[in-house]
Amino acid sequence: MLESADGPLRPVAGSAATTTGFVTGGGAVDPPPVRPGQTDGSDGTPDTRDGRVTWGSRAGDGSVGTLTTGWFGLPALREGQELAVGVAGRTVDGLSVSWQFGDGDRVVDTRPVVEVAEPDRGYRGYAADAQQARLQDRANPRTAWRTVTLDPPSVPEGADRVRLVAVDDRTDENGWVAVTGPRIVEVVPLARWLDGRGPVLVDWAVALAWPCTGPLPRVEAGVARTPGVFITAPSGPDDPIPGQRTAAVGPIGDLLPERWTQGADGLTTGRDSGGSFAGVPTLRELDTRLPDEPGRRWGRVLVPDLEDLAADGYDLARTTVTAPGTVGDPPPLVGGS
Repeated sequence: MLESADGPLRPVAGSAATTTGFVTGGGAVDPPPVRPGQTDGSDGTPDTRDGRVTWGSRAGDGSVGTLTTGWFGLPALREGQELAVGVAGRTVDGLSVSWQFGDGDRVVDTRPVVEVAEPDRGYRGYAADAQQARLQDRANPRTAWRTVTLDPPSVPEGADRVRLVAVDDRTDENGWVAVTGPRIVEVVPLARWLDGRGPVLVDWAVALAWPCTGPLPRVEAGVARTPGVFITAPSGPDDPIPGQRTAAVGPIGDLLPERWTQGADGLTTGRDSGGSFAGVPTLRELDTRLPDEPGRRWGRVLVPDLEDLAADGYDLARTTVTAPGTVGDPPPLVGGS
């Protein structure tokens, strides 16, 4: 998993963004997600959101634009850390985002922000062939926010600041891109992060692939303990162009439904189909990736935010009722008298 280290990087004093066609604090379909443990500063605590500062070119009028953010101070990366940025929209096909590194006010290097491609595992959705799949992908607006990282060896030696440069040369409705300010993330094994965070409920759709992730919620006396963490199937992509569905929807022997159409909705936490924990007020998703296949949709790690509710804050009373076997079990008692 990728855990932000001390929030976004701090802007360099006196440095400001230069924008044409980009909106500060907007320009995307949705704001970046608030990750578990992050706050927006409304309660007097520091604002630690990944998307504390954003820019985007989604204006709805098909305009093009350019963005050069202000400089952000860049500390030396420690072992297990990477430079990261959140992106939404598309970063190819006439849209691009780049890292620009500086030493003082001097630009020392520019590196492209490159998203790791999702591995081709034989699934085409509604596409009849690979070419149609590529056309579908180009038509997909990719509105969800993703994290793109840069490893320490790719950071120029001596750079003490970093900024982002984005270009939008597309005029169609899906031709937009949005970015957050840069941040540093800690790369932490999920098993270590889960340690001590309460019971882990692995959804049935991925349970065979992750059977020993953590202690399961205890079910006792007719009630289930509230999970501290949910691990669910990944959200599936949109298939915007109807066509011929391929016969093989996944590779033989693959235990993971990488293209589960509804993702978490419709399973454990789905409100549209009455999931077991559909009443959880808010679920915060961790930023995760697979070590060997970072572009693969493997699943989702969701942490419940119960707001002002107490987990398992109820009194449990046990009673014994004797009934003849010919009568059967009585209906459950709900509430008190």
